[in-house]
Amino acid sequence: MTETHVEHTTTLSTPPCDECGGATRIYGIEPHPRLLHTDINTYVCDTCDTCDTNQVLVVPLARKRG
Repeated sequence: MTETHVEHTTTLSTPPCDECGGATRIYGIEPHPRLLHTDINTYVCDTCDTCDTNQVLVVPLARKRG
C-alpha cells in the first residue's frame, strides 16, 4: 500500500461575484489550452447563479532528492 504525506496545504478563497458581490463557489478547474502551468478556474455565484472564470498560474513544486 502506498502512503502519502501532506506537507503543506493552502486554504483557497473564491472571488466575490462581479454582478452582485455575493459569495462564489468553485465549479471547475481545467488546464489552459495554450499557456503552460496555467489553469482556468470557473466560479458560480451562490446568489445570482452567474458564472465567472479566471486564469491561475500553477507553480510546479520542487521534488525532494534523497
